[in-house]
Amino acid sequence: MSASDDYTYNKQLSFACAYWLLRTLKQIDEMGLIGREWICPSGPVDSNSQWKPEENAFRPRIISRIKSFIDCSQSTGHLSELRTASESLLLYLKITWPETKEIDLFSVFQ
Repeated sequence: MSASDDYTYNKQLSFACAYWLLRTLKQIDEMGLIGREWICPSGPVDSNSQWKPEENAFRPRIISRIKSFIDCSQSTGHLSELRTASESLLLYLKITWPETKEIDLFSVFQ
């Protein structure tokens, strides 16, 4: 397939986002994360880094992955049924986790 084939590219992009969404949902279930937060482990961090490992919570990642999939599905027109289910899940999680903040943009992207 040619990389210039927008339909194929967009379809595969949607599938990749869906994969990460479903993988995340599996982790929620396996780790029992609906009722508790989890701080994701990290690799080595430079001593002068501004990144705070203790703020590397899983819930914002879940919300971010769901939103990313929804955005991708809307823009490409693929997997609309999964998008509808994801929108319902996002609403449920925002009610269940009202204190969960969204992931901030890295400073270089602001």
